[in-house]
Amino acid sequence: MMSEAILFSKHLYREEALEVAMEAYSGLASFRTDRKGDDILVFIQTFEASHEEQIRDAFCTHVLFETIVKYREATGAKL
Repeated sequence: MMSEAILFSKHLYREEALEVAMEAYSGLASFRTDRKGDDILVFIQTFEASHEEQIRDAFCTHVLFETIVKYREATGAKL
């Protein structure tokens, strides 16, 4: 069973950051996405139920990190 959706606003998070994070966590969970207006809903099904909360938290952190990296790359900032 998939857990409750995580809502990522396209006004804050970059879609390509979500894709990178989903690929990075593909060994720990499966993902399904849906759109709701300017938001992307991500449904996660972890392969190890006992670690669901930790995987969700780490995934969200990874999406934020990738968003920052993509933003910095787009603005020409040095990494």
